[in-house]
Amino acid sequence: MSAAQELQNDRVILEPASEANVDLLVRWTLDPVAQGPYKRVPEMSAAQLRELFLHERSREYFVIRLS
Repeated sequence: MSAAQELQNDRVILEPASEANVDLLVRWTLDPVAQGPYKRVPEMSAAQLRELFLHERSREYFVIRLS
């Protein structure tokens, strides 16, 4: 089974952060409404978040999509 198959089921797909979706992740992370009442918007710039989402070796980031 490939890694892509392991990251989806019949309802959701976990799409790894990539150049194709990183702008969505950055926008949502910096949006107080998207963060909700229990999480604070980080004190990072869009460029810092982009670097984090695409190049951090100790963590992985994903976009959750409905199948």
